Amino acid sequence: MIKKVSVGGFATYVLTVDGAVYACGYNDFGQLGDGTFVNKSVLTPMIGEGAVGVEDIVGGYREVIFLKGGAVYFCGYDDFGQAGTGGVPQLYATPVAAVGEGASGVDAIALGAAHALILKSGTVYSTGHNVYGQLGNGLSAARTTYGITTGAGASGVDGISAGFYSSYISKSGALYACGSNVYGQLGINTTLHTANFTAMVGQGASGITAFEGYQSHMAALKGDKLYCTGYNASGQLGDGTLVNKKQLTAAVGEGVSGVTSLGTGNRSDKTFIIKSGAIYWCGYNLNGDAGSGNTLNSRYLIPMINEGTSLCTGVSNTADGNTAVLRYIKPYACGKNTRGQLGDGTLNPSTVLVSMTF
Repeated sequence: MIKKVSVGGFATYVLTVDGAVYACGYNDFGQLGDGTFVNKSVLTPMIGEGAVGVEDIVGGYREVIFLKGGAVYFCGYDDFGQAGTGGVPQLYATPVAAVGEGASGVDAIALGAAHALILKSGTVYSTGHNVYGQLGNGLSAARTTYGITTGAGASGVDGISAGFYSSYISKSGALYACGSNVYGQLGINTTLHTANFTAMVGQGASGITAFEGYQSHMAALKGDKLYCTGYNASGQLGDGTLVNKKQLTAAVGEGVSGVTSLGTGNRSDKTFIIKSGAIYWCGYNLNGDAGSGNTLNSRYLIPMINEGTSLCTGVSNTADGNTAVLRYIKPYACGKNTRGQLGDGTLNPSTVLVSMTF
């Protein structure tokens, strides 16, 4: 039985209910955690600490992090210190433990392009790439171990998420953000970057019940209604336009009510939602990874087809062109398949969901 699916750069990760991690796809950096650097076209078990007892997992661009027993583990390319080990840039083909604040007591994890966040008893710690201030510590220098954030991130935080070069936190229903803001994805009514967690304005100021950072936009739920901000050239904000937004804006159509959860993926160029077990999407689709049977973009939320129409509990996407779906207790995938990331034993792309193979 499957608990969660998460996608990274040309790679897909599956977490079972008994805490075992399986992965397929791109493995040049060891990010599949099976001790090799060989791509896999079927789901292959992670070894070492990834073999049992894992509680959560998040795929990144060329890396993956997971949570086990309150400690953070990492596989893949640690080029900016996102592994939190304090070491020099290197590849890890088997899971390695973070040190310091990442070694114990961690409640939640988030991973961006090359930076990571953890939540411990209401306080956020961060490590890795920081050129846009995405670590939320008021600085721009990278870190190789988890360090405490400042300001709003220092206490009272109850949720975290990371976009490509951005970070998001929630405090009693209010959102705060830092990092890259070229397209207004921080929701602070400007396009200036910030190295400190800054309060969102408008709809982001209160009542938020769920949120996710993506490649250049972010999405949030207020009750069962969808709001988005940031890049919108492909319609990924779901408001029927192609205009970027600098603060959370209401989606239209299927996003108006009944939304129960958001899709994940720190490099996603789409917004996915789940309503009554069915998946809807909007945004970029030239890779066919929306699971709609075609390669057309959409500025409105429209349904995924076939297995995406019922019993779905999770969906994860990357701008590299693949999507994974958890339907009932089984994983499915669609989109590009150049590295075997669809996990069906082939390298054939698919514009509809296919069953992944162990």
